Amino acid sequence: MNHNDFKAYAEDLMRDALRCLHEKNADYSDDKDALFNFNFGAKLTQTTPGIVWTVYAWKQFAAICEFMRGGELKSENIRSRFVDLICYAVLGAALAADGEVSVAQSEEHGAVSPDVGGSNPLTHPNKDSNPPSFIALQAKYGYGATEKKSK
Repeated sequence: MNHNDFKAYAEDLMRDALRCLHEKNADYSDDKDALFNFNFGAKLTQTTPGIVWTVYAWKQFAAICEFMRGGELKSENIRSRFVDLICYAVLGAALAADGEVSVAQSEEHGAVSPDVGGSNPLTHPNKDSNPPSFIALQAKYGYGATEKKSK
């Protein structure tokens, strides 16, 4: 793809993402809270808006990873998955700007830590070590353990 084609593609993709963000936000927010879906989800699951966001965004990222490994997407095309991931990036940045991502902040609003014992390295990383990589977590939970699929 040459530079002019890339620029046109990127602009078109971003227009689609902005349109998607506005359309879907109308379905997943309320009159006062643009991030309602994440905040309410956190209350329902007694976690944080950031953790709810992570689960939703991960679904899109996992589908993209499967496609990049040669897998087949059945419910949505790859472009729509990238559009959704761009939307989740904007929503995640808005959550971070709103200060609604940490366990401590959510505990102030009635949520409890999803890992009271502190054994989950994603919610309670050891100060002396780095959290596990996505590759290590994928291996631990079996994602990507099969051979590359053929198209």
